[in-house]
Amino acid sequence: MGREKELVKNTIILSLGNFLPQLTSLITLPILTAFMTKTEFGTYDLINTVVSLLMPIITIRVESAAFRFMIEYRNDQEKSSQVVSSILFFSIVSSAIITVVSIFIFYPVALRDKVLIIIYIIFHIVLSDLMQIARGYSLNVRFSLAAIINSVVYMFGAILFIQIAKLGLTGVLLSLIVGEIIAALFLAVSMKLNSVFSYQYFSFKMLKEMIRYSWPLVPNSLSLWVMNLSDRLIVTTFLGLEQNAVYTVANKIPSLMGTAQGIFASAWQENASIAISDKDSDEYYSKMFESFICVLTGILCGLIGCTPILFDLIIRGDYGESHPQTAILFAGMFFSAISSFFGGIYVAHKHTKSVGMTTVVAAGINFLINICFVKNIGLYAASISTLVSYAILTIYRMIDVQKFQKIQYCYKKYLFCIGVMGIMCGIYYVDLFYLNILNFIAGVSIAFLLNRKMVLHIVKSMMKKIMR
Repeated sequence: MGREKELVKNTIILSLGNFLPQLTSLITLPILTAFMTKTEFGTYDLINTVVSLLMPIITIRVESAAFRFMIEYRNDQEKSSQVVSSILFFSIVSSAIITVVSIFIFYPVALRDKVLIIIYIIFHIVLSDLMQIARGYSLNVRFSLAAIINSVVYMFGAILFIQIAKLGLTGVLLSLIVGEIIAALFLAVSMKLNSVFSYQYFSFKMLKEMIRYSWPLVPNSLSLWVMNLSDRLIVTTFLGLEQNAVYTVANKIPSLMGTAQGIFASAWQENASIAISDKDSDEYYSKMFESFICVLTGILCGLIGCTPILFDLIIRGDYGESHPQTAILFAGMFFSAISSFFGGIYVAHKHTKSVGMTTVVAAGINFLINICFVKNIGLYAASISTLVSYAILTIYRMIDVQKFQKIQYCYKKYLFCIGVMGIMCGIYYVDLFYLNILNFIAGVSIAFLLNRKMVLHIVKSMMKKIMR
C-alpha cells in the first residue's frame, strides 16, 4: 500500500504546484489585457507559442532525461553529480543556440525587448532543468514550491512593471525573468547544487546516453503541439473564426480533465520508474491500471453529469453548438488519459522511441481525419479526429507494452466503463433538462460506486485525524 500512498501524495503535491500558478495566471490576465495594447499582448502570446515550439527542439528534451536518470542514480553520489553537471553544461550550449535563433525569429521586435526575450528563454531552460533534477531527487515539494514562487513573483512583477510602471511588453518580460531567476535560485540553494555541480563531473558519455534517451521525446512533444493546434488551425481555415470559437468553448470543460491527467502523469512516471525493479512489478502495474480506469471513469462520469450546470455558470453567449462537440471530446480525454498511463511505463523502461513514434502516428491520423472530413461534417471532424487518434494510440500502446511489461487486463470492466460513459455522453448530446438531471444523479452515483473502497478509506482516515 506504500507505493499507492506515495502516488497519491505526489499527485496532491504536484496538483498544488499546478493549480496555484494557474490561479495567479487568471488573476494577472485582467492586468495584461487592461494595460497592454493589442499589439503588445499579441506579441506576448506569440513569444509563448514560439518558446513552446523551440524549447523541445533546441534542448532535445534533455531535462526529461534529468528526471529519469536521477531516479536511477539518486543513491550514487558520483553518477548523480555526472547527471546534474552534464545537463547544466548542455544548457549552456542550448542557450547559445537559442540566442542566435532568437535574433532571427524575433527580428521585428525592438532591441531591448529582444534582449529580454533571450534572457527569459535562457533562464526558462535553466529552471526547467533544475525542476526536473528536483523531481529526480524526489523533492516534489520543492518542485511545486519553485512553480508557485515563479508564478507569484510574476504576478507581483506584472502589477509593478505593467500596472504601475506602465512598461507594457517590456514589463511582462521583466516579470517573467525575475520569476524564473528567483525560482531557479531557490532550487539551486535548497538542493545545495554547488556540491554536485562541477566541470570535473561533466561526462560526455553520460550526456550521450541521456540524449539517446531524450531525443525521441522531441517528435512526441511536437506531435502533441500539432494535435492541439492543428484542430484549431484547420477549423479556422475551412470553417472560420466563429466556428473556432465554438470549438474552443467546447474544449473548456474537457480540458479540466486534461490538466488533471497531466498532473497524475507526472506523479505516475516517478512511481512507475521506481517500481520497475520490484519483483511484483507486473502485478503492481496491473492493479494500478485497473484502479486508474475506475478513478478515471468516475471523474469523467461526474464531469459529464455536471457539465450542463458548469456550462451555464462559466459560458456566456450563444454557444449551444458546443454541446455535441463536448460529448465527443470527453470520450477523447478518456483515451488520452489511458495513453498517458502507458506512456509512464514506456518512460520507466526508457522506451522513449516508442513514445515518440506512437504519438507521431496519432498526430498524423488526427490531421488526416481533419483534412478529409472537415468540409463534409464541419466541426465534428475536429472532435472526432481527437477521439479516434487517441483511441488508436491507446489500443496500440496497450498491445505494445506487453512486449516488455506483462499487464493483466480486465476487459469486461473496461467495456462496462466505456459503455456507461457512452450512454452518458449520448444523454448529454440530447440535451434535455430532465435527462440532464438524470445524468447528473447517474454520474455522481457511478463515480462513488466504482471508487467506493477508496472513498470510504479516505473518509475513515479523515475522521480518525479529526477525532485525534
